[in-house]
Amino acid sequence: MLDSTTWTNVEREQFPYYFNRREQRKKELLAHWSKIEKEWDDELAKIQTELPKSTEEEKAKQK
Repeated sequence: MLDSTTWTNVEREQFPYYFNRREQRKKELLAHWSKIEKEWDDELAKIQTELPKSTEEEKAKQK
């Protein structure tokens, strides 16, 4: 019942603490996940841009 998406403004005014805490927690979680996604993107970009070292070593051996 408390997680219903059809709350009216009157109902929100009856429970301001709950809704304010809920909105604050939602913002905190979204900020935390955006940091995690950025770290994942950076890590994937790092992995995808590095050339495998084994191919470079094979080329050096062939020369």
